[in-house]
Amino acid sequence: MKSHLALLSAASALLLSPFAMAQYDPQCEEKAQYAQDSQQCDQQRTQHFDSLLNQGYQALMKQQTSAGKAHLRQMQRAWMRERDSECRAIVAKAVVGAGMAGDKCLADYTEDRALVMHTWLKQGKRF
Repeated sequence: MKSHLALLSAASALLLSPFAMAQYDPQCEEKAQYAQDSQQCDQQRTQHFDSLLNQGYQALMKQQTSAGKAHLRQMQRAWMRERDSECRAIVAKAVVGAGMAGDKCLADYTEDRALVMHTWLKQGKRF
C-alpha cells in the first residue's frame, strides 16, 4: 500500500481538482469523539471517493478502445472482488467493532482506487 504521505498528497490534489464533487471533510476522523462518529466519517469518505471513483472510471472508459474498455472493466471487477473479500475477512476477524472495521476497510479501498483511477486518467492511460 502507498505511504500515508503519498496518499495524503494525492488526496489533496484530487480534492482541490475539478474532479472532486461532494463535500468531504478530511479532518472528520480527527474531530470524531465517539466510535459512531468515526464510523460515520468512514461511511462519508466511502461515499465521497466512490463518487470520484465512478466519475474517473466513466471518463477513463471514454478514452479506451473496445479492447481497452473490456480490459478496464475486467480489472475493475477483479478489484471489487478483492475489496469485498478482504473487507469480509477483516469483519470476520474483528472481535469487537466489526461494523466499524468493515466501514474503514471499504473507505480505505475506495479512496485508494479513486486515487489510482484519477492518476490513470491524468496519464491518459490506455489498456
